[in-house]
Amino acid sequence: MKNDTYINFCRDDVQASFASMTIGIDKQQRKLLFAIEDERVLRRKYKLYDGNVRKYIFDRIKEFNLETDNIEILDTHGITNSEICELQLKGATGGHYVAEKCDDHHLNHALNAYYQSGFKDASILVIDGCDYPINGKSIAIFTAENDKVELVKSYGTNKSLGVLYGYGCIECGFTWDAGGKLMGLATYGKTFEDHYIPFFTVDEHTGEINESHGDFHQREYIDECPSAIIDFDEKLINSIKYHLKNYIDFSFTPNKSYFNFSKANFAALIQKMFEDAEFSLLKYMHNILPSKNLIITGGCALNCVANGKILRSNMWDNVFIPNTCNDAGNAIGAAIHRYNIQINKPLIYNNYIYDVPKEYNKIISAEDLANRIRNGQIVAWFEGGSEYGPRALCHRSILANPELKNIAYRINEIKHRHYWRPLAPVVLDTHYKEIFDVDKTSKLHELMLSTEHIRPEWKERIPAVCACDGTSRPQVLHDNRYNSVLYNLMKDYNLPILVNTSMNDVNEPICETPEDAIKFSKKNNDILLVFIKNNKIYTK
Repeated sequence: MKNDTYINFCRDDVQASFASMTIGIDKQQRKLLFAIEDERVLRRKYKLYDGNVRKYIFDRIKEFNLETDNIEILDTHGITNSEICELQLKGATGGHYVAEKCDDHHLNHALNAYYQSGFKDASILVIDGCDYPINGKSIAIFTAENDKVELVKSYGTNKSLGVLYGYGCIECGFTWDAGGKLMGLATYGKTFEDHYIPFFTVDEHTGEINESHGDFHQREYIDECPSAIIDFDEKLINSIKYHLKNYIDFSFTPNKSYFNFSKANFAALIQKMFEDAEFSLLKYMHNILPSKNLIITGGCALNCVANGKILRSNMWDNVFIPNTCNDAGNAIGAAIHRYNIQINKPLIYNNYIYDVPKEYNKIISAEDLANRIRNGQIVAWFEGGSEYGPRALCHRSILANPELKNIAYRINEIKHRHYWRPLAPVVLDTHYKEIFDVDKTSKLHELMLSTEHIRPEWKERIPAVCACDGTSRPQVLHDNRYNSVLYNLMKDYNLPILVNTSMNDVNEPICETPEDAIKFSKKNNDILLVFIKNNKIYTK
């Protein structure tokens, strides 16, 4: 079969992008053939392209019987060393290469999200660390209608909410990219409203930013954070410290191993500053843009706490966030930009399936597995193609009974996470409104991108997935061809809600292959690994 093949490297050598994706596209049919985040192949979070990814690409090309003499390399950030990519690919395929730049970072974010949303029209907010040094922006507002996406307004890196959050991570003793940890820690803290200073506010009519305490700037690289600058404006830091000095101990030494409430208060402060600034931007967008559909994307769109509050604000009729909202999704956005590929629905699972390993040849009944889970068995669930993006959506998940008080501690210990880290649940669509205080469901709930309040009568019943503030980040499960086995197991054996966390250890990406899953399970005798194939559940 002859096909023009398009291979995209989302690679950012200067900023060391925290997510990179390689994709293949049938240009004639404008169809996405395969996509993979490079870290899934390399087995190290945030690690970028090398020879192992090259081998993966070549194997995938052969699988689709594609021609290897017409491979194009598209730089999604404009600063990739294309020559290196060409040389590496040439060694694998011997093909012809065309390198072309597609360097509008925020436009790629917007295109990726818009074409997955299915919306005809939308207002789009892109928030990340920055696209520096290409355009020197950290926030961009777009409007979209009838497949046209146009820039409305953008803001410089001195207003970066992504870097603000990164600063918060560093001050709390985490790595700068540990936004999920900071978000979880914030639920334990207090913001002390009487002494609060907003990060910035936006004029609801002009979109101009009103300064509260000066800018901060990205000026120098440091070992802890090679891809962003943590040298904030001294006025900002000193202002925060001055106003909160009676409430937060800023003298602590960053330590990744322990929890204290001074850090929790600071995390809560950063979360509030982030939320208030984002809502200020959204109010401006709501005033000037006509669409009733909102799209949020960029790495900061993974802030599920803020996303939940946006949903509950009812400012828009519909809100969509792609699960590939981080930089990995820019490969898809660049492909859309370059070849006008058509998607029109969320990309949730990869389109390939691995065979069940030979040693896992024992079929276990759904009833038996359900009883084991109910009695405390922790299950590693491996099914079909892996999830796009950083959220485990029950294809590479750890599942357990959330009613057992020690389950959260056991799972956090298995994954070498901080003991206080909250866990997320998967919940049946038939029980979602019974367990969570929501009026309606959203696509964000299916993609585990929004935090919601648990109803009072359920809080004590499901302690493993109830954060200290009574919230949780659910995945709503529907009976569809992607999740039918798990759905039926939960429905038929009265397990309406389960713990659902990603199948991976600390500093590892989500497991991709059966070999990854087996390696992970062998480190943990407490886990039962199961593979799903042809509606059957297999184990050893």
